[in-house]
Amino acid sequence: MFRHVNIIDFRALKNVSFFLGKQITVIAGQNGTGKSTVLAVLAHTCERKEISLLGRPFRAPVGEILKLSPQHDAENNHCVEFELCDPEDFSTVTEPFHIRRYWLHADALPPQKPYPKVLPVRKPVRRVHGKDSKVDMPVLYLGLGRLHPIGEARLDSHAEPLQLTNDEKSFLLAKHVELLALDHIILKDHVTGIEGITTKGYSKKTLGIASDLTDEKGNSAGQDNITQILLSILAFKRLRASDLAAGKRWAGGLLVIDEADATLHADSQIRLFDFLKLQAAELQIQIVFTAHSLFLLEHIAEHETRRNEADCNNAVELIFLDHVDGPVKCRVNPSAEAIHDNLLVQLEEDHQEMIPVMTEDAEAIWFFKMIIPEWASIFRFLDIEIGESQMRKLLCSTFIIDCFLLVHDSDVKYTAQQIEVLHPERDKEFKLIMPVNDYVKDKAKNIVFLPEEASKEHASEPRRPERILIDYLNTQLTSPATLSDNFKRLATAKGFNNQILFKLKPQITIPADSVEYQKNDREVDKNWFRKLRDNRPDVLEIIGQAWVMDHPAECNAFREHVFRKACILHSKNRFTYARAKLDRIKADPQY
Repeated sequence: MFRHVNIIDFRALKNVSFFLGKQITVIAGQNGTGKSTVLAVLAHTCERKEISLLGRPFRAPVGEILKLSPQHDAENNHCVEFELCDPEDFSTVTEPFHIRRYWLHADALPPQKPYPKVLPVRKPVRRVHGKDSKVDMPVLYLGLGRLHPIGEARLDSHAEPLQLTNDEKSFLLAKHVELLALDHIILKDHVTGIEGITTKGYSKKTLGIASDLTDEKGNSAGQDNITQILLSILAFKRLRASDLAAGKRWAGGLLVIDEADATLHADSQIRLFDFLKLQAAELQIQIVFTAHSLFLLEHIAEHETRRNEADCNNAVELIFLDHVDGPVKCRVNPSAEAIHDNLLVQLEEDHQEMIPVMTEDAEAIWFFKMIIPEWASIFRFLDIEIGESQMRKLLCSTFIIDCFLLVHDSDVKYTAQQIEVLHPERDKEFKLIMPVNDYVKDKAKNIVFLPEEASKEHASEPRRPERILIDYLNTQLTSPATLSDNFKRLATAKGFNNQILFKLKPQITIPADSVEYQKNDREVDKNWFRKLRDNRPDVLEIIGQAWVMDHPAECNAFREHVFRKACILHSKNRFTYARAKLDRIKADPQY
């Protein structure tokens, strides 16, 4: 398995180094930043001679991915360095090696057409017959040619079709329907066949799914993209099973995909990512793919890599290649905001057009984003933690009232006296005829409260967001019969059946009858949230999404309040405040 790569000098990439993900490595960046170069140098270094079920060996020579130039790709005896490791231990380097590049000027070749050679240079004990050799590890490369729609291609009716076992066909069909969310269109009983397809020109072997609606040649480009990715996974499954059956040690594999997200709608992109991550872990292979989808990249940055440790191999690594300031630079695991700005060609100053948001803590930001997933293009959350009393003091500043959206937890309570600050222009004879917090929600120009369940809205002791989720999860996991349809559907999509959920129950809940729960302590609830966020973000995401879907009235009311007040703020200014003011706020919460 690959532990680390250091591209010293290869095409546009100079001194670009990063650790690979144990399971997934995502390469992103604007066009022309060298994403395909990364795929090419990785794929070129290893091979297995066996023929895969795709009809070709497990190899991907650099010449089949890139066209090198004698003018721009000069000879270099040490252009890329690699570190290999054991699949079970990424902390230890088992073999360092590098590749060299030169041009072959043989007498048999025309002088104007030298032939490029890119060879791995390994330790003598690793060489075959005294010559440089590639790493004995299977690799498959899926290039952009796979995206050529079947409907536009010339078909080769004489080619030998792909052959799958019945189990492999069942796997392919089930995952095809699942990843594309086609279960409402392609029913298992309505599938009439899975037929092989071979195209001419850009030669590719694939399979088409025939149903009552269309034959195998009617599959879309998105369907074919998913099919070819699934076939690659099946190829690794078959090879690994063969090795283990023969008593061979499985040392991993490498699947390289150019623009895995192409032709897929947003939901399928997320489903595909989750599937690839799961398969990489099960098969002990590394999957490296490029992506342009802002939706997918923000999802990965927010939910997969945000808390990655530095300078080591995490399960998922997001590598962003950036050439805005000259030579291509490598940004490892950047934030969703940074990716958003770069891909939309925004400068940092463009943040001024986004509405700045203050919350009490990171948990509030998470809950806000779960309810309003469009946050990235509208709001900018300040990286400060501020208590409710400090937040109230900030309301003395006209600047804060005019420019910032303040998001309170649902358990924050205002008093009638504090309305004087929030609504000083009110009539002196004004009498409060509604709950104070309802008045604040309605009249305050820049304050919203995170939602509470309707039955608890006017309770004397409103619950903070973490306690709301704890109570919701306890209710859901009372028994299988109490699971809501939304919770079950989201859990199933993440691979959690009832057996797994209830086995996890002691680890992910705080029982209502426990001493810990009865304390009703803020830190206890926050520690529960942080533990799930750090150790089981997939479970926390299910809980949050299911709560939002099961409480449409509360969440819609919250969205209405947020956008109404966001419109007020946006109409008052274009957020061209000075950076010095933000720094002063961070340093002095009473400002």
